[in-house]
Amino acid sequence: MQMNWLSDQLLEIGGVRFDLVTGLEELHRMQSTENRFVLGKARIMVETIKALGAELGADKIFEIGIFKGGSTVLYDLLFEPSRLVAVDISRDEVPALSSYLRTNGRDGAVQLHYGVDQSDTVRLLEILGEEFPGRSLDLVVDDASHSYAGTRASFNAAFPFLRYGGAYVIEDWAWAHWPGDDW
Repeated sequence: MQMNWLSDQLLEIGGVRFDLVTGLEELHRMQSTENRFVLGKARIMVETIKALGAELGADKIFEIGIFKGGSTVLYDLLFEPSRLVAVDISRDEVPALSSYLRTNGRDGAVQLHYGVDQSDTVRLLEILGEEFPGRSLDLVVDDASHSYAGTRASFNAAFPFLRYGGAYVIEDWAWAHWPGDDW
């Protein structure tokens, strides 16, 4: 789908708006709604993932880190994948995301797994084996703990499911170590 940039911090795709938020305080304060999602990314990150996904033909996607649901909806709208599976450590469902999926008839193609720690390789392998039995992932995006141990554990579990030529993206992994601006 076509991206319509209303500003560097406001994006619209298919009638759904995304507030691009890079300040940690604001990111935690804001809430997603069914047609307006909080997206913890800068514009360059969105442009880059769109280009990468288009190049790959991102039809099967595994996302690690749901948070407020913005990136799950973004990937769904940009790539219209046949399968998008997202996991998050929080056990709390994101109501806006669930509502979006039901309203748009995407609750079959997009599967959400809450209460999954990215360090729990046994659980990740269980989910990956059930959801992607052909081990043919096009794209994996890790935007979860941003810690070495968790990132490494989920990489070791998910990477073997990636098809030849697919992409594994680890977003803003070192953010806690950057001086100044969080991003």
